[in-house]
Amino acid sequence: MSCCGINPKPFLLVFALWLFSSIGAAAQTKPFHPNNDKICSQGRNLELGCKEIRAREIVDANSRPFSAIGRVNYAGFKSKKHCTGTLIAPQIVLTAAHCLFSQDIGRWLLPEEIVFVAGYQRSEYVSFSRVQRIKIDADLQNRLTGNIRPLIKDWAILELEKPIGENAGFLKLSNNIPQTFAISGYPGLRPHVQSLSRKCNRADTKYREVEELLLHQCAIMAGDSGGPVLAVDDQEISLIAINIAVFVEDNHITALSVPVSKIPVLETLAKWGHE
Repeated sequence: MSCCGINPKPFLLVFALWLFSSIGAAAQTKPFHPNNDKICSQGRNLELGCKEIRAREIVDANSRPFSAIGRVNYAGFKSKKHCTGTLIAPQIVLTAAHCLFSQDIGRWLLPEEIVFVAGYQRSEYVSFSRVQRIKIDADLQNRLTGNIRPLIKDWAILELEKPIGENAGFLKLSNNIPQTFAISGYPGLRPHVQSLSRKCNRADTKYREVEELLLHQCAIMAGDSGGPVLAVDDQEISLIAINIAVFVEDNHITALSVPVSKIPVLETLAKWGHE
């Protein structure tokens, strides 16, 4: 990573993210474990979801509103990874909490170890900044395993060092969830371009642990975590949830996302002194 005039591009080529533990096909009585390994995994002969991810529309990440979406990058001595994040204010990004835990070093990442790159596209970008402050659920901070339960707590608010949203733009939040919506992100299959699925429908599941989450049928995979679920109305786009995981149930993909109504954004921004 870099700051203070050092070229960040060599550090932008990060790949993969922490994957969830596996789920049994008929494990209704066992703990619920979403599993990204079953969705278009790299290095494995698992094609479920690959066709849908390849079919995504590649957007112009240099232009608004997509320039407000970018990569949350971490590059350490032992590991490199990325997730997707979204600017919701000039200096504020939403992403998934599990993206900030490193299994290799066994701890939560420090703010200065993370860089957000807005409008990233094939090693180019609109703007970037290091992170200076992180807010996750207080219960998660004391967990040294990165195991997030319940899943509704899988959110993170990042405060950047610089207000790059003044240039890249930012998305407004909405609690109104339509029946059909869109998602965007940087999946591991195409980590260097931002891609969009426009027609994501709500999904249902028999698992009780996901009752508060927004479920949909669009395929996501490693790299998409933290990415936005978007409501599109008369060309206006708003952020309604963030993607956190995916699992396979009866050979159908179900993606899990945390609604923004479940994330203490206003409370956190007020505490940090942001209007």
